[in-house]
Amino acid sequence: IGNLLVPNKNYIAFEDWLKPILGKMLDEQEPTVQNLSISKKQFSKMMLRTCRAGTMVVDSDACTKIRPKSTILSINDITMAGKSQEDITSFVNKMGSCGANPEIKLTLWVPGEVFSPSKIIRRMGKEIDNKDSILYWAYKNDIPIFCPAITDGAVGDVVFFHSYQKEGFVIDTAQDIKKINEMAMNAPKTGMIILGGGIVKHHICNANLMRNGADFSVFVNTGQEFDGSDSGARPDEAISWGKIRIDAKPVKVYGDASFIWPLLVSQTFVKHVEKKTSSDE
Repeated sequence: IGNLLVPNKNYIAFEDWLKPILGKMLDEQEPTVQNLSISKKQFSKMMLRTCRAGTMVVDSDACTKIRPKSTILSINDITMAGKSQEDITSFVNKMGSCGANPEIKLTLWVPGEVFSPSKIIRRMGKEIDNKDSILYWAYKNDIPIFCPAITDGAVGDVVFFHSYQKEGFVIDTAQDIKKINEMAMNAPKTGMIILGGGIVKHHICNANLMRNGADFSVFVNTGQEFDGSDSGARPDEAISWGKIRIDAKPVKVYGDASFIWPLLVSQTFVKHVEKKTSSDE
């Protein structure tokens, strides 16, 4: 609230930078109609599925011009809206008499982009163009950053202010919970280094619950067990939930993460990098 009454220069600069980006993303959420021509061979390789509106393209690897989840409206100017997958496949198969590989003219209803918190953060990393930014390097290296409470802070303020210019911006958290959980489930090994507590600690631990626990865990925070908070919960509490493997050797460091973390990095990761650098030379 203080920033609203007595504006902070950084806060105002951030708002001025983010608002037009939100405007672009809002425009990208709007569905469009696409017209294109593909070969019958390309069409036969597409994965289709019947949906309420007709037939949806589930997988379009055979034709990168088609966005997945697009709905077929017409083929060769003949309406296909509401037609099932079987009806459309049968219609295209009968086109064989027109030639060995006839051209198919498609009209598609293309859904707009639905942004999750990690997609918004990725977009910010793309737009910022500043090598001093963590988001810049995360975007460059295709590293997802998850933030389940993205609206709890300056980003949420800008989303709120922007809604008075144009309403309708949607943030889909379901995409990210699926993505982070599947990353944990599909990983051969997982490790957690959690600085601080609250939603960050619980979100990461909960993702590891989906794979019967993390293999390595380090907690750094000032939370105490007696206060009943998730931040204060010790590693053995996470083990009881299956968030850390029962045979793991987790560690909790009681202290200020802003002080402890640089010390940990200097005595672990930095030494490894220096050793590797010297061996390469």
